[in-house]
Amino acid sequence: MNYHVEHITDDIRKIVKACYPQYNGKTIQISDTPPKTCRSYWDGGSKRYYVLYSLSDGRTMEVGTNHPFFEPDKPYELRELPKDVLLVQHNIFQGKDLGITIFANQENMQHMLPDPMELPDNEIIVLLYTAHLKSSYAGQSNYRRYSAVRDNKITKEGWDAAKAKLIESKHLNKAGAITAKGRNAIENHPNRYLL
Repeated sequence: MNYHVEHITDDIRKIVKACYPQYNGKTIQISDTPPKTCRSYWDGGSKRYYVLYSLSDGRTMEVGTNHPFFEPDKPYELRELPKDVLLVQHNIFQGKDLGITIFANQENMQHMLPDPMELPDNEIIVLLYTAHLKSSYAGQSNYRRYSAVRDNKITKEGWDAAKAKLIESKHLNKAGAITAKGRNAIENHPNRYLL
């Protein structure tokens, strides 16, 4: 499960600042699926930094580069995280800062997550199409609504009503773009890849 952090709580801020004091961004995710390998060296303008964080005492430990040439004998594979230990990743992809991901066991991440929220089908459809399609494409304005209606997933009226509710509930912003709250609503939805 992946969760996009909408509001950075004091607990999350404390973890991020302990691991990456220089990080001032707001893009933070929480995941219960840690990476299988922890290699941290520049490759093609990209690098992932890793820091282990202890929930019991707040201590941190940087994970080395695990470079296959310079550190060939150093272990870099990760099967699971120990209890009360987080793996905090800072991801730079082709020079762009993609933010922080906090990897945690299920029992350690529950206190960082808000209660799940169920949405009606029409609102899920609007979120899925908004997340996966451009707002206009090939000369077609409002391409998301056009595609959803074309695919017989929703009516035009149903789309407009659901979109208005999602803007009100802050799953979409005023311009109609999906927010972190909206992404969380569809992150683990079974149909999120069917478009």
